[in-house]
Amino acid sequence: MKQIYRITVLVLAMAVSFSSIAKCEEEEVLQTLNAIKTHVETGVSPETLARLLDDAKAQIDILEQDDIGDDCFRKAVTNCYYWYNLARRSRETMVANQVQRDKYDREAIFGDVDMRPTYEKMVANYEQLIRHVHEALQSKWEYGNAALQVAHECLEAKDK
Repeated sequence: MKQIYRITVLVLAMAVSFSSIAKCEEEEVLQTLNAIKTHVETGVSPETLARLLDDAKAQIDILEQDDIGDDCFRKAVTNCYYWYNLARRSRETMVANQVQRDKYDREAIFGDVDMRPTYEKMVANYEQLIRHVHEALQSKWEYGNAALQVAHECLEAKDK
């Protein structure tokens, strides 16, 4: 009888321990995603954003690999990461387009006079690309923020 009691206590302790580990892993992912949200709102360097997204990806991979947390939470944080990472890549594209636009702008001013109309057209084209990416960028952050809110709600519902 004492043996059954010990095994029961051990199983319960392991369940509580696993639950604590899962909760810790989930909260760690939320902290990282919240940090991304905060840094984007206050201004973040591309390097810091890339590091935070890499951290979030590694944490989400652990959740999925070890099947930690419920599906609602895992799907929400995966979705949040997807949109934040897409926004990062869009931002990188926008910067690359700005570099190209500036290159053609310099060529239009200092380059071959016969090519000036072509360079000016390229500047206008890159301006359109930059404007389009900039407009789309905000919605990607908003989708990521909405998914982050869902992740919070999933975790709160699980705690009830």
